[in-house]
Amino acid sequence: MSLFLGPIHYIVFDKIHLNEEITKTIVETSEQSCDLNRFAPAIEEGDLKELIGDSMIHPWLAERVTRSELRQIGAIEDCLSPELDQKITDAIYNIGKRVGNTLEKEQTLTEAFNRVRFHTLDGMPCDNGLIFLENTETSIIWELNLDLHRPYMKNDKTEILFLDIRYAFVKGLLENSIYKLERLDRNRYRLYND
Repeated sequence: MSLFLGPIHYIVFDKIHLNEEITKTIVETSEQSCDLNRFAPAIEEGDLKELIGDSMIHPWLAERVTRSELRQIGAIEDCLSPELDQKITDAIYNIGKRVGNTLEKEQTLTEAFNRVRFHTLDGMPCDNGLIFLENTETSIIWELNLDLHRPYMKNDKTEILFLDIRYAFVKGLLENSIYKLERLDRNRYRLYND
């Protein structure tokens, strides 16, 4: 194992499990038969320190990020029709809302943005999954780095569905925020004071 497990490692592991919950919800809500294990092995449950054992933490987590991505993209491609069903959008939104309701009320835009950053899986922290385009006192604009997700996708339709699922989750996550969320285009968002 790496010298020590830091808070960031636990955050990444939690993000992987949350992504897995979203993936399983896609399958269950779509009512399609979809064996996620054919895309990648399931993500282990349990104490992170025990699961890692003697392995190096970064490669161990990076492999789980990849597995989680493969499982989610596989579920999107196999279980979803050409259009995202409102039932699935609502289910994903409700996961975000449930998670958001467990968090302390944010006081700053940065704290609100961190809700998104700490609960969405976009590669490893060093991969720059969310790219700041603007960060002022009144708004934060960021872009989701799609280069981290595209290698797992077969076509543009998968990308559109993936981004719609992401938006539903983030909307739910920020529903009770004192800040407003705006989707500027497929993969750009703005968080701002109303």
